[in-house]
Amino acid sequence: MLSALDAMVGRSDHRTFDPTGALAQVDVPCYPPLIVGRRGPASETLMTSPEPAAEASRILALVAAECEAIKLIDRDAPLPDVLDGLLHAVERSSSDGLRCSVLLLDEAGRHLRHGAAPSLPQAYNEAIDGIAVGEGVGSCGTAAHRGTAVHVADIATDPLWTDFRELATAHGIRACWSEPVRAADGRVVATFACYYGEPREPVLADVEAIALVSRAVCFAIERSRERRDRRDDAERAALALDMAGLGTWEYRPDEDRLVWSPGLFGLYGLDPLRGDPSVAAWTELIHPDDRSHAFRPEDGAISVSREYRIRRADTGEERWVLSRSRLMEDDGGPRRFVGVSVDVTDTKRAEARLRDSERDLSLAVEAAGLGLWWLEPHADRMVATEACRDLNGFRATEIGYGEWLGMIDAADRGANRARVEAAFAGRNGGRYSNEFRLTGVDGAERVIAATGQVEDSGSGRRLVGAFRDVTAQRRAETAVRESEAKFQAIANSVDQMIWSTRPDGFHDYYNDRWYEFTGVPPGSTDGEAWNGMFHPDDQARAWTIWRRSLETGEPYHIEYRLRHRSGEYHWVIGRAQCVRDEAGRIERWYGTCTDVHDGKATETRLAQLAAVVDQSRDFVGVADPSGRPVYVNEAGRIMAGLPDLEVALSVTMLDYFAPADQERIRAEALPTARDKGYWEGEAMFRRFDDGRTFPVLYNLFPVREANGRITHFATVTRDLTEKKDSERELRRLNATLETRVAERTAEAQAAHEQVAQLQKLESLGQLTGGVAHDFNNLLTPVMGALDLIERKVGGSDERLHRIVTGAMESAERAKTLVQRLLAFARKQHLEPQAVDVAALLRGMDDLVRRSLGSRIETVIDAPASLDLVLVDPGQLELAILNLAVNARDAMPQGGRLTIAARTKQVEADDGLGLAGGEYVRLRVIDTGHGMDAETARKAVEPFYTTKGVGKGTGLGLSMAHGLAAQSGGILRIESEPGRGTAIELWLPVTVATARALADAKADAAPAMRRLTVLVVDDEELVRALTVSMLEDMGHDVIEAAGAPRALDHLRARPDIELMLTDYLMPGQTGIELARDAKRVRPDLPILLMTGYANLPEGADGGLPRLAKPFRAAELASRIDVLTGESEAITLGRRGGTTRSATDS
Repeated sequence: MLSALDAMVGRSDHRTFDPTGALAQVDVPCYPPLIVGRRGPASETLMTSPEPAAEASRILALVAAECEAIKLIDRDAPLPDVLDGLLHAVERSSSDGLRCSVLLLDEAGRHLRHGAAPSLPQAYNEAIDGIAVGEGVGSCGTAAHRGTAVHVADIATDPLWTDFRELATAHGIRACWSEPVRAADGRVVATFACYYGEPREPVLADVEAIALVSRAVCFAIERSRERRDRRDDAERAALALDMAGLGTWEYRPDEDRLVWSPGLFGLYGLDPLRGDPSVAAWTELIHPDDRSHAFRPEDGAISVSREYRIRRADTGEERWVLSRSRLMEDDGGPRRFVGVSVDVTDTKRAEARLRDSERDLSLAVEAAGLGLWWLEPHADRMVATEACRDLNGFRATEIGYGEWLGMIDAADRGANRARVEAAFAGRNGGRYSNEFRLTGVDGAERVIAATGQVEDSGSGRRLVGAFRDVTAQRRAETAVRESEAKFQAIANSVDQMIWSTRPDGFHDYYNDRWYEFTGVPPGSTDGEAWNGMFHPDDQARAWTIWRRSLETGEPYHIEYRLRHRSGEYHWVIGRAQCVRDEAGRIERWYGTCTDVHDGKATETRLAQLAAVVDQSRDFVGVADPSGRPVYVNEAGRIMAGLPDLEVALSVTMLDYFAPADQERIRAEALPTARDKGYWEGEAMFRRFDDGRTFPVLYNLFPVREANGRITHFATVTRDLTEKKDSERELRRLNATLETRVAERTAEAQAAHEQVAQLQKLESLGQLTGGVAHDFNNLLTPVMGALDLIERKVGGSDERLHRIVTGAMESAERAKTLVQRLLAFARKQHLEPQAVDVAALLRGMDDLVRRSLGSRIETVIDAPASLDLVLVDPGQLELAILNLAVNARDAMPQGGRLTIAARTKQVEADDGLGLAGGEYVRLRVIDTGHGMDAETARKAVEPFYTTKGVGKGTGLGLSMAHGLAAQSGGILRIESEPGRGTAIELWLPVTVATARALADAKADAAPAMRRLTVLVVDDEELVRALTVSMLEDMGHDVIEAAGAPRALDHLRARPDIELMLTDYLMPGQTGIELARDAKRVRPDLPILLMTGYANLPEGADGGLPRLAKPFRAAELASRIDVLTGESEAITLGRRGGTTRSATDS
C-alpha cells in the first residue's frame, strides 16, 4: 500500500532553518489530503482518488499550509498561531467534517493544556484544558500516558471515555484518534487528535497522515521552545559578560580595522561617540614595554591569551588588561581576529581576585534598505525600483515574471511560485510573504524577505510588495545561537557562581558552579529557597538587603556565609544588577557569588596577629636563618632606637646586642633554640641612636615548615630596665625603712595637732558667733535709747550730755567688739565687691603712718597693675589697720613696717589649702621681736594676746583670720623670735570691675517724706524703741508682736507703705512673713532687722537688711534708700532676686 501511496505523494524541496538555527534544505513529503478520514479499506481509498487536477490542488493546498507553518516558525511567530494555521489547513483538506486539536503537556508531564483547536467548541476546549495524563482519560490523556497512538472509533461504547463521554457527545463528538507527539529525545510533548461526528475506524492512510501532521506539530513545538531558550540564554550571556566587566573586539587584517564593543571603550577611557579607534591609536594606549607582545596578528596563532598594561585615555591611570583572541576563518570569508578584553588590575594587585567571566562576541548587522516592486503574472511582467533591482540582481526596470523566478535559488523557486499563486488565489486575504535566496549583481548570495498584497489595478490584478535583505539578520541569528552556546560554556567554566531571577526576585537559574559548590539537587534552591542556604546569623541581613535592591533597583552587594557541600559555611561575596526595558521597568536580575572564604580566614588571622604584635610593648622580631631581620615591630624599633623600619632591617639580629653579649648569643642561644626549640636568658641590648645599653629578657625560638625545616627565627624580647630599677629601689627602701617610718610618724602627729587646732578654732568660732548674736540683741535697745536721749537732750544739759556720750562710746566699742568676734567666727555680714588693693593701700597710707607714729618707717609696695580681689573693703581696711597696730606694738624701739601685695598663681596641690587659681598675697611685715612657734599657733585664737592688761583685746588677728576664710582665702603667719613677723592674707582674684566709691555713698540724703510704717518684732523693748525712732522721724507707726497680727494690719490698712520685721520670731520667721505679705501687697517695700550677722544661704529671701544694733541715723538711711528704689526690690530666692545696687 505504501508504494501505491508514494506514487500519489508529491515532494517539495523547501529551504528553511533547522532546530539549531542553521540554514538547511528540507524534503517535505506531501500526502494527498483527502485520504484523511476516508471511509473504507485502504485499497478502496487509493482506487477512489479524486480527479488528478482536484487532487493536485489539494496537495498544493496542504503543501502551502505546511510551508506557511514553517515560515511562521522561522519568523518566530507565536506557537498558537502556527498550530492554528496548520490545523485549519488539515481541516480544510477533509470533506467529512474533520476537526483537529493539539494538547500540550506541561513541564512536569502530568497535565494536558490547550494548544490549538480552531473548530472545536470553546466550552469543550475549556473543559478538557488541564486534564491529568493517565489511563482512561479519553484518547489524548491515555495516548500521552501510554506513549502510543489511541484510536477510539466510538466514544459512546469505549471504556477510555467513561468519564468524558457526556462531555463529548454533548458537543457532537463520536470518534477521536489521538497520536502522541514526541520530541527529538523521545519525550512526549503533546498530542494531536482527529475528531468526527460519527463513529469510524482509521485506515492506514489516516494513520500515515496523522503521523505526518504530528511531525509538523512536533517541529513547531520544538522550534518554539528552542527560540525561547535561546532568548533566555542570550540575555544571561549578555548580562554575565557585562557584569564581568568584559569588552569585546574584532580585528580585520584585510581592512586593518578594529571594531570595539561599548564595554571596551569604558575600559580604555575612550568616548564611544568618537567611533572605533585606529590600530595606531589603540597601540599608543598600551604601555611601551608591552606593545611588542600585546597583539601580533602576523603570528597566525588560532587562539592567543595575553596580559598587558594600558594607560587610560581619560585619567592617565595605568591598568592591567587580559586579552584573549581567536582567529576566525569563515568559509569563503576574510580572516578576522575576535577577542575579549578585561581589566584585571584588581586581580594583579590583590593576587586573590577571581577572573571575570569572558564575554562572547555578539555581532549584529543592521538590516538593508527596502526595494519596492509589483508583479503581474498574467502579463508576465515585474516592475521594480532601483534598490529592488540591486537586491534581485537585474538592471532593467521591467523583466518577465518567469525571468525573475529564474534568478531565485532553485531550492526555493518552487515554494516561491506556490506562494505567489496562493496570494492571487485569495488565500490569507491575498497576502504574500516569503523568504528565499538569490544571487545579487555583485555575485554575493543574499537572503531576501518578500511581502506583498494582491490588489486590483487598471490593467488587472497585480501583487504589490517590498523586498528586504535579511542576510545580516540570518547571520545574526546564527551568531546568537553561537553566542548562546558560548554563554553556556562561559557560565559553566568560570569560578563564580552565576544566578538569575525574575523581576520579583524569584530565582530560576543557577550555573553548574552553584550546584557543585552547594551540593544541592538542581532546582532545589529556586524561588525563595536560596535564603535557606545562608548562615542563620546572616539570613535576616541578606534578605533585608536583597528586598531593598528589589524595591529600589539598586545593585546588590553583600558579604555573607553560604553553606558549602561539606556542611561548613564559607564566606562569599554576592553581587547582582538588574536589566531594564526601554520604559525603565526591571526585566531580570543577574548575579554572581564569589567564594572568598580562604582569603577571609587568612585576613582574619593576619589581622588578629597584627593586632597582638602591634599592641605589644615588647620587642617582636623575625629573622631568616642567617640572622638578617625580616620584621621588627614598632615597639622593638623604638626600644632599639631605630624608628625607621628599613634601617631596622638592614642590620643583623646580633647587632642589637651589646658587644659583650654577641658571642654568647651566637654560641649559646642560636644552637640551643635550633636543637631544643627554645632559648631564654638575660642579656644587654644597645640603642643605636645614643649607644646606651640596657638589660633585656631574650626569648628565641625557630619557625619550622611542616617537614621540620627551619625557615626563620623569632624573638620576643622584654626591656628589664624598669624591673631592675624597681629591684634597686626596693633594696634601697628596705634599707631606709626605719627612718621613713619615724618621719611618717612625726608627720602624722603634726597633722593630728593641726586638725585638733582647727577643731578648736571652729568650736571657738561657734561659741563667739552665738555670744555676738545675743550681744547684738542686747545692744540694740541700749544704743537706741541712748540715741533717743541724746537727740532729746541735745546741749541743754551738759552733764547729762557727757554721760550719754560716754555711754554711747562704750556701746560703740561693744559693737566693734562684737564685729570682731563675728569676724573670727566668720559670721559677720560682709558685702564683698571687686576691690583694687593697690588703691586701697594708697588711700590708707596716711592713716597707717599716723597710727604707727614717727619711730616706725612705713613702706607701701603694691603695683598699680595688681589684680582685683573679691572682699568687703571696710573689713579689709580694718584688718590691715589691726595688723599694722600689732606690728607697731611688736617694735617698741621703732623699726620698719612693709605692706606688700602681689598676684600669685596657686595650684591645687601646693599644700596651702587653697583651690587652684590666682590670688593676691597681702603681706604685713615688721622687724619686731617675732614669735615662737607656740605663740604663732595660738595667735589667731580670740582673746589671745601677749600684751599687757588693757593693751589689747586679742581679736585683731582672729578677725583678720575670719575675714580671709569668709572671703575664700587664708591667713598665714611666718615668724621667728628676734627676726620679726610676716602676716599673709591670701585673697582670690576676681574678674569683676571695682565699684566706684561714689556708688556706695550718696552725696546728700533726699528729704524724707512722712510714711505709714508697720513694725513687727516679738521683743517688746526692741519694738518700742524702733517705734520711737520712727515717730521721731515723723512717720505714722503701726506695731505688731507677730506675723498673724501683722498680716491682719496689712489686709485692713492699705495705706501701709513700709514694713520692718525682725528675722527670728515665734511661729513665723520674718522671711516667711514677708512672703505672705507679698501675696497681700506685692509692691510693699520690706526691711529685715536681724541680730544675726550672717544668715544661712538663701535665708534672707533677697530682702534688704538692717543689722542690730542700729542707731536712728542708720535706720533713717535704710528707709530712705528702700523707699526711693522700692520698684527694684523683689522678694524671691537668692539668685532670682532683682535688687538695686544700694541694696546689696
